[in-house]
Amino acid sequence: MTALFIESQVNTGEDFLILLAFFQFIVGLVQLFGAIIRTIAALITRQNLKRMLIYWGIVIFYFSVLYLLIFLNWNALFWLPFAWGIAIWYCIYIVFAKQTVMLKTNNSITQ
Repeated sequence: MTALFIESQVNTGEDFLILLAFFQFIVGLVQLFGAIIRTIAALITRQNLKRMLIYWGIVIFYFSVLYLLIFLNWNALFWLPFAWGIAIWYCIYIVFAKQTVMLKTNNSITQ
């Protein structure tokens, strides 16, 4: 990766796109591995299973459209930033979702 930056003597903006694509790839891999682990946990505990199914539906839709754009030889670069939308949705609704814990104390339920 560093060789790409050292080799180019003229900054055309492509270096930034390569770095951004690399960063997006790493974030996507981490997110997918985390989602696989959370899906397995959701299948075992039966908690947040609906959210995980929604997430996987969004991911399947994203990659289906991306594949279709690439297959039709269209410019798929405009579709790639939508992956960040999926990553943000994943963090808000799955990773940092507020967990409601019900505690029963002296015949009253507190949250």
